[in-house]
Amino acid sequence: MNIETTKAEIHELVDTTDYEVILNHTRAQFKRFKDIQEAHPKTEFTIGELELIDVILNGLSKKLLARYKKLSLKLLREEITEEEREELIEVNAQIEEFGVERLRNIIKLSESWHISVPEVMDKLKIKTPPALHA
Repeated sequence: MNIETTKAEIHELVDTTDYEVILNHTRAQFKRFKDIQEAHPKTEFTIGELELIDVILNGLSKKLLARYKKLSLKLLREEITEEEREELIEVNAQIEEFGVERLRNIIKLSESWHISVPEVMDKLKIKTPPALHA
């Protein structure tokens, strides 16, 4: 590979990168970090802690939860198709995976702050979600 080929590849990568999307994402993340910090004015969080808290508080999309509720309702009414049943299983798996990751992150904060998991949840005003059944 010569230098000109490498430069051409770099230019192509730069040209195809959507910087507007990256900037919007970064702005939104900084706003969420600021909101977290303002909600806890007596605590100064590290960037790592803010990232964990952000994931804990904002992990599941409203779209995914809405889809789960819609498919669950169809299941309860026995109006669900086989394709929808498969989708419900996948969505449920995503929700469960998030729950596991969320708990891991809460435990990381618990260990970092030297407090219990319930204390972390209380500090971040996290309530135990209602049971979800597929």
